[in-house]
Amino acid sequence: MRKIVAFLVALLLFAATLVGVNSYYDAVITSARGYLDYDVKNAKLQCLDAVSSSLDENTILFLGSSELDVSDSLNITSHPKNVFHWGNSDFNMMLYGGASNQSLSQAIHLGALGNRLKVKKVVINLSPQWFIEDFLAPEAFADKLYPEMFTAFMENEGISVDLKQRVVDRCKSQLNTSPDKLRQIEAYERVYLHTGNIADLWLIEINKLITSNRDKAILTFSMNPPKATGPKVVYDDIDFSALAEEAELNGQAQCANNDFYVSDNYFKKNLEPNLGWLKGHLKSANMHDTVEYDDLRLLLDICRELGIEPLLVSVPVNGFYYDYTGLPESERQHCYQNIRDIAGEYDVQLLDLSGHEYTPYFLHDIMHLGWKGWIYAIQGVHEFYQQGQS
Repeated sequence: MRKIVAFLVALLLFAATLVGVNSYYDAVITSARGYLDYDVKNAKLQCLDAVSSSLDENTILFLGSSELDVSDSLNITSHPKNVFHWGNSDFNMMLYGGASNQSLSQAIHLGALGNRLKVKKVVINLSPQWFIEDFLAPEAFADKLYPEMFTAFMENEGISVDLKQRVVDRCKSQLNTSPDKLRQIEAYERVYLHTGNIADLWLIEINKLITSNRDKAILTFSMNPPKATGPKVVYDDIDFSALAEEAELNGQAQCANNDFYVSDNYFKKNLEPNLGWLKGHLKSANMHDTVEYDDLRLLLDICRELGIEPLLVSVPVNGFYYDYTGLPESERQHCYQNIRDIAGEYDVQLLDLSGHEYTPYFLHDIMHLGWKGWIYAIQGVHEFYQQGQS
């Protein structure tokens, strides 16, 4: 009897400690509202509560991938974190994503976050590289399959069983090289879509408890919010003409030693040593009928079922570079047109930036929004956010 009592006391003390630690993490994360909008660490992406804490009535969710994270050395003053002073603003964009987050992973994340949006709108930034055949690497997708987010997706009653099954089936098709993740998804499928069993449910709940506290701890101790300087940014007072002039000058300074209009450091590290094999290597690439388009439809189906209005942002490739690789212009245009057609199919808005393939400094490398590109994106997103606002 004493052993049982001792065990129960120990269990209660552990639970109380866990609750106390979790409350501390929540308090720290809540105090970092605004800053978290522009933090793109993986720990944030895995923390449902952390993202939710910053999604207020003045913040719009912006789903993207590696373009969201830019080095300060590039001096892209038009990046949202710089324009909105890391959240010291009357309007903010919750940047959610990172490298290898594409339509399928974002469908899951939006399904998890959908009921927590104060603004029932979402911006979906589309990189044309996603639509090159076989661009979605299975290992990279598995790395972005976060347990807490997937659990919230499966528990969202606003998403139909049929759509959940389609997402699960697509996930399973991408996890042949990740058997542990595949087993996890199959357990979720049994619990949430079929009869399930106690062992699976117990495994899911324990995994959710462990990962939630772990990721909150990692995020809490990795955050380094900059001190707010100056008055709060008022969107209507932003001088975008001055930003555009600054973008031109900064782009010129950063892209002085190559003909691709990419930053010099990127050119020296990634392109110059590989110019031999890069020339013409994409001449047979397919961009017109890849599975990524169906993944985008899954994402838009999530939006439709949850009553979320999406804005698709169609980003161009770097025309100077992709001409060099031989990627046919016809394939690129087919990709842009497919995105237009899907926007029309779902009757959703499209910010079409694909005409800027040859605009210097629109991108800062071969694929990521740069000095000029972010100006177009911010203005288009804010206009979309304002629609229907009282």
